[in-house]
Amino acid sequence: MEQFYPGYDDQRPRSPDEIDLDTAGARPVAASCSGFVEVVDVGSLVDAAQEHDATVRVEVRPGDQVTVGTPVATVWGSAGHAGRLDDVLRSAVVLNNERTIDQDAAFGFRQLEDIAVRAMSPAINDPVTASTAVGHMADLLVRLTDRRLGRTLHEDEDGIGRVIVPDRDLRYYLDLACAQLTRFGGQEPTVVVALLRMLRDMAVACRNDQQRAEIVRAADLVAGELSPEWSPTDTAGVQDHRRRVHAALAGRTVEAFADRAGETRSM
Repeated sequence: MEQFYPGYDDQRPRSPDEIDLDTAGARPVAASCSGFVEVVDVGSLVDAAQEHDATVRVEVRPGDQVTVGTPVATVWGSAGHAGRLDDVLRSAVVLNNERTIDQDAAFGFRQLEDIAVRAMSPAINDPVTASTAVGHMADLLVRLTDRRLGRTLHEDEDGIGRVIVPDRDLRYYLDLACAQLTRFGGQEPTVVVALLRMLRDMAVACRNDQQRAEIVRAADLVAGELSPEWSPTDTAGVQDHRRRVHAALAGRTVEAFADRAGETRSM
């Protein structure tokens, strides 16, 4: 994450919104084989786009599963040089048979989420392991609030925007951390509380209103429907943690974290 996501205050990567691309003049570049995107060589893409006076929008990101014949990039310009440029584009989007962690931070989240979901299977039923995995995801999500996520525009040596590179946003990571575990572990209050604790920790680290809105959305997903089979104590505990998320978002940090005996940070 630190290697591939610039810091929140780093203004060097430009926004793709700076350039207006007409879809009518676009030409797709299809994958020549299938696999998972392992690496996107942005430097090679910028050099090739400059050489052919083109603008390139990459349509896939590390971790995406690509099928032969589907688009991996879209090109504007490069009249008369389509074949050579397309070959460079395909080479710059490296595919592998399996996902790797090289440029794919989401793969680490996927592995942690899989551990948590498997722990909550009926055959295992281990909410402590699931909650521990959520705690590790909390650390990563807090770190992401201090990074710039989403699409970026990369320029050539003359300052001309040449390549638009997509990337995952905070909603993607929150859904990855919360959605499946909420479905498979949502009947266990220990797991629901762990997810709300994760969101409370993120709320303290939020940098803007958009991040706060995503945390509210995730909290609604996690604690939207409480199980009628829970005891009043379990229900009250989940409701208390949801209130703590909102307190943290409102800047009431003491209220969000104060407890009797550490019960809001322990399992």
